Amino acid sequence: MGDVALTVPVIRGVLRQNPALRITLVTPKFFAPFFNEIPRLNLVHPDFKGSHKGVKGLFLLYKQLSSENNFDGVVDLHNVLRSKILSLFFKVSGKQIATVDKDRRLKKQIIKGCSNKALMPQWMRYANVFKNYGINFSSDSEVGIIPDSEACNQVSILPEMVQSSGKMRIGIAPFAKHKLKMWGIDSAKELISMLQNDNAEVFLFGGGKEEVEELGVLASHFDYVNNMAGKISFYQEIALISKMDIMITMDSSNMHIASLVGVPVLSLWFGTHPMVGFSPYGQPDDYSLQIPKEELKCRPCTVFGKGECRFNTLECISKLTPEIVYKKIQILRQELSLK
Repeated sequence: MGDVALTVPVIRGVLRQNPALRITLVTPKFFAPFFNEIPRLNLVHPDFKGSHKGVKGLFLLYKQLSSENNFDGVVDLHNVLRSKILSLFFKVSGKQIATVDKDRRLKKQIIKGCSNKALMPQWMRYANVFKNYGINFSSDSEVGIIPDSEACNQVSILPEMVQSSGKMRIGIAPFAKHKLKMWGIDSAKELISMLQNDNAEVFLFGGGKEEVEELGVLASHFDYVNNMAGKISFYQEIALISKMDIMITMDSSNMHIASLVGVPVLSLWFGTHPMVGFSPYGQPDDYSLQIPKEELKCRPCTVFGKGECRFNTLECISKLTPEIVYKKIQILRQELSLK
């Protein structure tokens, strides 16, 4: 999800700076809220579990896209087997193809400890694909995700939003897809306890049955904590995140969503590292909280968070304490002049 979200400022900027250009984006329907209010962008939602499954299904998708559009070329922003096959069909038909370079070799060198060179942010890689295709694009200060206006109105009248009137709104998303990117529910609970005297209203975000249940239990311990997981649509979730004063996230899709709607984000990094290329869009470097590589030379140990701690200690997680995060919140409140 984070990869898809990071395409938004690039696609929006490319279309804004090239008024004669039209783009058809092939992406799952669930991600449609990311691309709200982007002129000349046509979304096509494939069914990779049904009619577009496998090579035969991809060929059917190619035929459908070709019959509905007279494309000049194809830009592959994913560079996985499925997108490679689909691009190949277009290439055989004579279309120009440009593909994102994910620099997998350099990422492996960083994980192995053979390199300390920070890689290009992922959104810039997407921008370079368009440039390599020959499309003019300046990547400075592009707008990210624009929340749906109806969804914004809906979340503005939620009881939780009425309660939080006049208080600082802090969003917390304590989960991620993989274990080496998750802080843990106990650490989140400790941080929330520290915030109880700070005139703050906390909103919890997450997805999936287990996360919804755990966040519900966590919220039940506090009067000023609202569990939003499983209660609102994805459109509304993006809108609600945009109304936060500060967002606390793991290295996760919520980090990218909050960054792209312009909310200050304190992101927590454990087994992964911003230098690999997935830093949050438009956020200052010091908003990414982590144990320095000099203190934990095993960091980063993974690109995406997969795998297990090679020493079975998870020090990258345990050493980034709630106290450290709380102190950073106080500094950020002063910088942003929040009450």
